[in-house]
Amino acid sequence: MMWTDSRGDAVQMDVPVMEAMESRLLLSTTVDLVNGKAFTYIEADGDRVTVKLTGGGSGVITFEGELGSAVESLVVDPNVNGKSKLTISVKKAKKTGDGSVEIGELTVNGVLASLKAPKVDFVGNLTMDVGRKASIVVGNMFESTMTLSGEASTVSVRVGVLFNSEIIAADSAVALQVSWAMVSNVRAFTFAKITVKSDYIGGAITAAGVNAKGVSIGGINMKGTLDATITAPGAITGITALEISGGSVTADSLGKLVVKGQKPKRKNSFISLDGDMLATIELAGENVGAKNTLGSTSVKGTLGGDVTVTGNAATITMKNLTANLTVSGKAAVRTQDVLSTTRPDEPAGEIHLGSGSVRSGRVTTRYAGEVDLFVVVPVI
Repeated sequence: MMWTDSRGDAVQMDVPVMEAMESRLLLSTTVDLVNGKAFTYIEADGDRVTVKLTGGGSGVITFEGELGSAVESLVVDPNVNGKSKLTISVKKAKKTGDGSVEIGELTVNGVLASLKAPKVDFVGNLTMDVGRKASIVVGNMFESTMTLSGEASTVSVRVGVLFNSEIIAADSAVALQVSWAMVSNVRAFTFAKITVKSDYIGGAITAAGVNAKGVSIGGINMKGTLDATITAPGAITGITALEISGGSVTADSLGKLVVKGQKPKRKNSFISLDGDMLATIELAGENVGAKNTLGSTSVKGTLGGDVTVTGNAATITMKNLTANLTVSGKAAVRTQDVLSTTRPDEPAGEIHLGSGSVRSGRVTTRYAGEVDLFVVVPVI
């Protein structure tokens, strides 16, 4: 091979000839699942994985390579009676194992009564029909989609980490429990309740319908921070969180809103949450009747997201207000801010009520008609 160096001189260079390697194809391995018989295999890290189908039916496990390699897919053909149950358990190897197993695709061609897989990390799609009172327990979902079909069914779904994933149950009422969620979407016809043991940051929570009582979401109970787009055509019975750092809530009504905040758990810890509520809330109040569109509201810190309520509201308590609070009907507002009926050049926040009472500090003022109040920025 000839090439030219930096001085322009031609240089001869011998290039070694590489022989082509023999083409080799890594063949997958399939194993049949037999109803009532446990199938056990050993992962590369030594963990012992057991898969068992009961209640009738059959299935096929496909490994990417040899037995014990990564599971590419699991296909289950359950019994037509809808009583089939699938269980996947993992026994951790003492020194080398991680106590979990990763599975790509899970496809159930029929109705499954329950899936119990608390140590399974799903990285592909989970597709299944579910019975009226189905139970689904999985470890974690990473860039995965769970699609549940089953008209008029009630499904209990428990997931560990929900990361960049989606849960879809278009025809079902779902009781959802998640340990932690990031950039993930959950959609159902209605939610019986939603419980999150830590944070839900990014993504959306969407209910498409209402139950017989007009409720779309039975309640959202957060043990951490909430920042999501929440949409419901009917009522949401309540939202509780340590902090609401952003996002939005759009519904017909909201029964209760509590933002607690959190003090440092240890003396030397600086991690704390002020209990701010920074989401935008819009409540239509079309089907509330004589009830309040917004129920009791307690914000430990600052109410920093615009709140718009058509109808009446119960007592709304906050430390400070840096947004617009608008209630077309009657409401009782409690805040520590200094309020004025005269608009400052740059008010920190605004309160607009059809009627009601406002307590600023220790002074309560009652209004029979409309009132517009403005938060005065203190001069430091």
